Amino acid sequence: MERQKWNKINKIVDNALDLKKEEREKYIKEECGDDSNLKREVTQFLESIDQSQKTGFLEDKEEYLKDLTIGAGQGIQETSSSLIGKTIGKYKILELIGHGGMGSVFLTERVDGAYDEKVALKLLRSGMDTPSNIARFKRERKILARLKHPNIAHLLDGGVTGDGLPYLVMEYVNGVPLLEYCNNHNLSVKDRLDLFESTCKAVEYAHRNAIIHRDLKPSNIFVTKDGTVKILDFGIAKLTEPDQADDYLIQTRTTTRIG
Repeated sequence: MERQKWNKINKIVDNALDLKKEEREKYIKEECGDDSNLKREVTQFLESIDQSQKTGFLEDKEEYLKDLTIGAGQGIQETSSSLIGKTIGKYKILELIGHGGMGSVFLTERVDGAYDEKVALKLLRSGMDTPSNIARFKRERKILARLKHPNIAHLLDGGVTGDGLPYLVMEYVNGVPLLEYCNNHNLSVKDRLDLFESTCKAVEYAHRNAIIHRDLKPSNIFVTKDGTVKILDFGIAKLTEPDQADDYLIQTRTTTRIG
């Protein structure tokens, strides 16, 4: 598919995902005009994303993780490292902080000076931009956009590169995995239970908003220097009620820090 056409499809799909289903058809008709092929491709893409939220598209966690690690290794790290110093959207890449078979995570900073804090940018790897992987990326973005809780790393921005690769911009969590933090600080049982309680509150908040993490483990729970718990990686999370969740999203009243 031509990159220009793909970018147009991606933009229409992105905007359509933010609309109620009854509003999508009108929007797609307006954007596609008389281009029946464009309308068909957009519609099929949206249907695949909707289907992934209702059926077993990501029910097999082990199969997903297998896909995620195919090709992971030195080659990926070298390719990802070549992006350091380059700019994606409004963000300059400073450092590679994580990578896998499907994508890489970079430490970045805003080039427009809107704010000084560093943020994390998660980028789909070139060659992995299949419809199913892109659907997973969009699904993660949709889920993260719902979650506003001080103990969940939150979404700040997102977009598509000039090459048509989707990316997410997240709060950068400057911390370490849960068990490492506990051991490094020789935490007492009470202090460990306090961290556990914070984790449970964040998980309970996600559940009340119809979202199940499905990969919750110590390595996906970070603790910052000031002792704040942050749950990461909603890449295989599931919306339990995708059609109704928009109508009863529960917002936390606690102020969250923008990364």
